Order: sequence, then C-alpha cells, then structure tokens
Amino acid sequence: MAIAAKSAAKFNPEQYAAVIRESAQRILETAQAKAEQVQAEGRVVLSKQILKGADRASDLSKALIALSKKVAPTAKPKAKAAPKAKAKPVAKKVVAKATAKPRTRKVAAT
Repeated sequence: MAIAAKSAAKFNPEQYAAVIRESAQRILETAQAKAEQVQAEGRVVLSKQILKGADRASDLSKALIALSKKVAPTAKPKAKAAPKAKAKPVAKKVVAKATAKPRTRKVAAT
C-alpha cells in the first residue's frame, strides 16, 4: 500500500486520471463479462424449464386423451341398414274419358 501511495504521489494529475480511467474500464469490462455469463446461464436454465414444462404438458395431454376415451360412451356398431322396400307405384289418377257426356248447355229461349 505504501508503494502504491508513493507511486500515486509521483503521478501528475493527468497520469492519475488515466490510471483511474483504466481501472474503471477494467472493472466495467469485468462486470459486463460477468453479466453476460449470468445471462447465458439464465437462458440455459430457462430453456431447461421450458422443455420440462412442454414435456409435462405433453404428458398431461396424453393423460386427458386416455381419460376422454374411458369416459366417452361406447358407440354400438351400426347394423347394416335394411334394404328399403320398393315404393308402391302411385295410383294413377283416373283421367276423364274423352267420350264422357258433354255438358248440356242450357239454351236460352229467345
């Protein structure tokens, strides 16, 4: 410490400011590197948690599908449709014969 104090006494103000700037720059770079490292580690942890959550969601989805199959009513197989009976022919309307008696007209006596 005494050596550092003697060295500081020999510096002129510009040199002293340069040393302070250089020290501050090293501290800043160290802090940035540490922050980047922590951020990268945090991303890895978050990625693992997301993957674990996705696996659990997948397992839950599979369990819900299995449960829905158990709960759903069983559908009875449909019997083959019986062949429909042929429709009876529609009775034809009786067409008035052309030879039917014509209406008699009342002739007005004049």
